[in-house]
Amino acid sequence: MGRNNQSYQLLLVPAQEFLGIKFERYRLIVMGLVVVAVTVLHFLLQKTKLGKVMRAVANNINLARVSEINIEKVVL
Repeated sequence: MGRNNQSYQLLLVPAQEFLGIKFERYRLIVMGLVVVAVTVLHFLLQKTKLGKVMRAVANNINLARVSEINIEKVVL
């Protein structure tokens, strides 16, 4: 028991060089998707009315309530 050699067929993923660093292709794709997601989130929070309302509620919920912001729609 335990003396038998086992071998596994692993897929080798070729590395891509980017800025002098070698990465697997799927890691580059994931990093690209993260950059896109963060950019979209930043745009949502900074450039839309929803983002403005969300920031107001997060900053001061009482002032947002007095400013006639519907808190129930913002806070789930």
